[in-house]
Amino acid sequence: MGDDCNAALARWAEAAERLVWDRRWTSVFEPTGRSGRWFVGGEINAAVNCIDRHLPDRRDEPAFHWEGEPGERRTVTYAELHTEVVAFASALRGLGIGRGDRVALYMGWIPETIVAVLGCARIGAVSSLVPVSLPAEALADRLAAFRARVLVTQDGAWRHGFEVPLKERADEALSTLTEPQSVDATVVVRRTGSAVEWFEGDRWYGELVSGAAAADEDGSPAAVGADSPLLVQYLGGHRHQPLGVVLPTAGLLVCAAELHRRVFSETDGDVLWAAMELSFINGIVQGVLGPLCAGRPAVMYEGMLDTPTWARAWEIIERYRVSTLFTTPSIVRQLRLAGEGPGGHDLGSLRLVVTGGERSDEADSDWLAGLGGHGGPLVANAWGQTETGGAVLFSPLPQGAGSLPDPGVAIVDGSGAPVRAGSAGELVVRHPWPGLFLDVEGHADVDGRYWRYAPSAAWTYATGDLARLDADGEVEIIRRLDPAVKVSGQLVSLADIAEVLEEHPLVAEAIAVQTLDAEGGRSMLGCVLLTDEAAPTQKVADDLCRHVHECLGGLARPANIAVLESHPIEVPVTVLHRALALVGAGRAKSESFVVTPAQMHEAIAAVLPV
Repeated sequence: MGDDCNAALARWAEAAERLVWDRRWTSVFEPTGRSGRWFVGGEINAAVNCIDRHLPDRRDEPAFHWEGEPGERRTVTYAELHTEVVAFASALRGLGIGRGDRVALYMGWIPETIVAVLGCARIGAVSSLVPVSLPAEALADRLAAFRARVLVTQDGAWRHGFEVPLKERADEALSTLTEPQSVDATVVVRRTGSAVEWFEGDRWYGELVSGAAAADEDGSPAAVGADSPLLVQYLGGHRHQPLGVVLPTAGLLVCAAELHRRVFSETDGDVLWAAMELSFINGIVQGVLGPLCAGRPAVMYEGMLDTPTWARAWEIIERYRVSTLFTTPSIVRQLRLAGEGPGGHDLGSLRLVVTGGERSDEADSDWLAGLGGHGGPLVANAWGQTETGGAVLFSPLPQGAGSLPDPGVAIVDGSGAPVRAGSAGELVVRHPWPGLFLDVEGHADVDGRYWRYAPSAAWTYATGDLARLDADGEVEIIRRLDPAVKVSGQLVSLADIAEVLEEHPLVAEAIAVQTLDAEGGRSMLGCVLLTDEAAPTQKVADDLCRHVHECLGGLARPANIAVLESHPIEVPVTVLHRALALVGAGRAKSESFVVTPAQMHEAIAAVLPV
């Protein structure tokens, strides 16, 4: 490895020294195996590093401030969090869960979810956060792929002021599991107070935890190997074949803590708010693990920021004196277009806004920079993946060049050679990164996907993102190289959307593309040829959108449906997709439309190379 790489490894070694180890590592990195081995020989516990080690100095200080969508507020201290995590860890032991066992969390952003993640970590169990928007069919696929022994969920979750029936969906999903190692127990948090059906193996969270600590003979945390799994988070856009990214304990903790100190906060008094889904990799890593590892407070919000109005965002920033907001460009765009603005709210505490998960818009960035006092906050854009354990690149780096260990990014052609400045190519990471995955479960060819440039290029991680360097030398992400797009930070497969549309009885053929809507945001367009029995009405379009969402969940819902009057002429697939994206550009959401053969020919002609 070169001098630059060795310098980065030395920086990571310094970061690792800030954590508490049950057994100190003997080597910071060894380039063996798929992703290399980090902190070789070390043993550690994530819950101890997030909670226990802060108790002597910070036991009565806030670990996090939580606000529910209906308006409840709660501040949880490190001492209170420790008590709850120890109790839940004991409850899991009482259910027979131990080191290496798997616990699925089908939960929203509530305090019990944080307790569950850290309770699993305390006993060496592995957890996976499942989006609350996932429907029963997709949830069943996840549970089967993850091999969960326990499912933790809620009676219901609040979103947009409405209740999402999580327990009901969970019951439906569990009823389809037939494997011998299917879920043994379902633990239910009472959140909304709605009535739920009860089955064998169901346990109320409150009742389970209340007597668990006294019955546990060994409440001590488990020391696990540095490369033991901590989380398994699933990639979007892989219908019926969930791909689970297995993330390491020590590497993820070191990354989370170091990025929090060197990017998201500068002093112990800085407050981070990650306004995004907890199940997103940045939500759990930078929204929870980072601040807790660094011993700094965070804000956690349960539901959707448009409830009761978009002013909720400004109220939260003002109430908790948020210094750093980490969110997605989609949320920023919605805030800007809502037209309410911060009004009389004091945003003077807001020093930094980081957006990540998808390409940011210059208009949104300019608007963000005008918020708050003292000239407004610094606005930075982040890039990272579930596979990298969250954010890696920041433009600009809030604390200046060199404040983070160098990931060694480059942009290369198909042979792995660097491209000319300004040219597009695949973004690669050439220096080892501690948060990088251990494995991708369910992937048929992990090496061929992520390490395709080996052995010609030593340790080069292929990201699958098309990018180029702009005039200032900053990395500009253009799009995915595979048939997937990012919506509010979540990967959504266009192929999956097309497949689900074609399963609808009124659809003969379907294509899905990404386009620009009337607000300038990126949205998905479903393009369909209907059967002879169907008419191109808005009712049919709405039914198709609902059908996609019910099958795929998450953010997989086309903004519009385009009904093609005839099959497009024979053209390359890439040309056809560009033409359909052009046809759909500039339209309002939820506005279906018909595409005539003449319009299709005109769009194809417009995108064909001259």
